[in-house]
Parts: sequence; structure tokens; C-alpha cells
Amino acid sequence: MSQGKKKKTWLKIVLAILIILVLAVILSLVFIDSILKGGIQTIGSTVTQCQVTVDNVNLSFRKGELLIEDFVIGNPDGYKTDHAISFDKIFVSLVPSSLFGDTISITKIEILAPELVCEVGLLNSNLGTILDNINQMFPPKDDKDKEEPKPKDDKPGKKVEIDLVEVRDGKISLSAKLMGGKALPIPLPSVSIKDIGKKEQDKVSTVEAAAVVLREMLIAAVKSVGGAGTAVTDSVKDAGAAVTEGVKDAGTAVTEGVKDAGTAVTEGVKDAGTAVTEGVKDAGTAVTDSIKDAGTAVTEGVKGIGKGLKGILSGGEKE
Repeated sequence: MSQGKKKKTWLKIVLAILIILVLAVILSLVFIDSILKGGIQTIGSTVTQCQVTVDNVNLSFRKGELLIEDFVIGNPDGYKTDHAISFDKIFVSLVPSSLFGDTISITKIEILAPELVCEVGLLNSNLGTILDNINQMFPPKDDKDKEEPKPKDDKPGKKVEIDLVEVRDGKISLSAKLMGGKALPIPLPSVSIKDIGKKEQDKVSTVEAAAVVLREMLIAAVKSVGGAGTAVTDSVKDAGAAVTEGVKDAGTAVTEGVKDAGTAVTEGVKDAGTAVTEGVKDAGTAVTDSIKDAGTAVTEGVKGIGKGLKGILSGGEKE
């Protein structure tokens, strides 16, 4: 084969490779949103051990922004509410070209107004169960062997480094069934996490990075629900104590009132009895005196009549 023919053959091969690479890039750009959507759902399901769905993913290479919409984490087995966690929108600022490299570089993740539904089971809650699932990805704190620096991870797969994660304006709702049909909203504390996977010895996979973010958010949620439960219990206790004291005070007041009323009646009866007795005495004395006066009057009258008769009789004799 002549040198000219060899050059033409190599040119064709190089041209074919370039065409394939261009087509691959174009296809990647066309289907990148679908690829990212599938990857996010897989990562979420792996971390939480629950079904994760995402409605829409939109990547803007020009702006370096990724928008994730309607990210929903279902419930573990045994829970009845529709879902456990939902994110309306997640904003991710990243270096687009890093998506094609070994390490995805993310400058900021903003999770705004997440909604968590807490359903309490027999021994745990749905949020607590998901947190337990996530914690399985981390070494136990009391394992001394795990306190040593982690060896460099030589496993294949993309790594990720995140400068900042912020979770703001979230709320937790206790399940309507638990609250007798009334939802009790509890504010979710803001969560801020910096420098995930930034150090060489702390390189993390995308799954591990997602686990870190979800774990911190769920820890804050579980603490908030526990604090709200304590507050409600204390309020009920205070209300019960107030009612008990009120009943005691009312009972004391009624008892004292009955005693005072009884004393008043007793004193009234005594006074009435004394008055009647004194009245009877006075009446008896008056009657007695009247009888005496009448008797005296009669006696004096009889005496007067007797003297008159004697005078008449005596006068008649003298004439």
C-alpha cells in the first residue's frame, strides 16, 4: 500500500472517531436530563431504601445550573401516608463539564421549603426508620477501628465535592391520623453543611454525599418532632394541674360556703328560738298581769258594790 493510501485510511479512521465522539456528545446533551433523572432516582432509592421519584430535571450548561422538581421520597413498608419527604424544587449550581469527569464539582445546593410528613408507628416513625436506613451507610461512632483515617477509595465510580448545602423554610406535619384529622405543622430548623468531599482523604461518592445531606436534615426533623411532643405533653400536664387546682379551690369554696350557710342557719334558728321563747315569756307575763289586774278590778268592783248595798240597806233602816 502506498503512502498516500495509508494517509487517506488514517484520515478516514480519525474522521470516523471524531464523528462518533461528536454524536456521543450530542446524544449526551439531548438525553442528559433523562440520564440525570434516572441517576438521581437510583441514588435516592439506594440511600433511603424507599421508592424515590423525580418529576423533572433540567440542566443548563450555559448557566451551570441544575433544577430538580418534585423530588419525592416514599414511605418504608408498614406506613400508610402517601410519602415521607417531598422537595418542590432543588437548585444546584455546578461546573457542567465536571459531569463528564471523575469528580462532579458542585458549588451550592439549595433545598427550599421541603415538606416532611411524620407518621408514628408502633416502635418508630417513618422518618426515624429512613434515618436508620441512612445511618447504615456510616460507621458506628463507638467503633475504635473506624476512627482511623479512611483509606483512599479506589473503587470505580464518580466522586462528588460540594462547597455548600442549605436547607431552609421547611416544615414537618404530623400525620392527620395521628392528630385525629388535624395536621400539626412543626417548623424544620435550617440546615447548613459545608465542604462535603473537599478533602482528598474524605472523597465521597454521589450516594454518600446524598446520604450526608439527608441524614442531617432528618436528624433536625426528628429532634423537632420530639421537642414538639414534649411541649404538647407539658402543656397537657400544666392544663391538667390547673384544672385539678381549680376543682380543689372550687370544692373548698363550696365546702366553706356550706359550712358558713350551715352556721348562719344554726345561728338563725337559735336567734329565732330565743325570740319566740322571749316572746312567749313576755306574752305570758302580759296575760298574767292582765289577769291580775282584771281580778283586782273585779275584787274592787265587788267590794264597791258590797259597800253600796250596805249603804242602801243602812240608809233604809235609819229612815
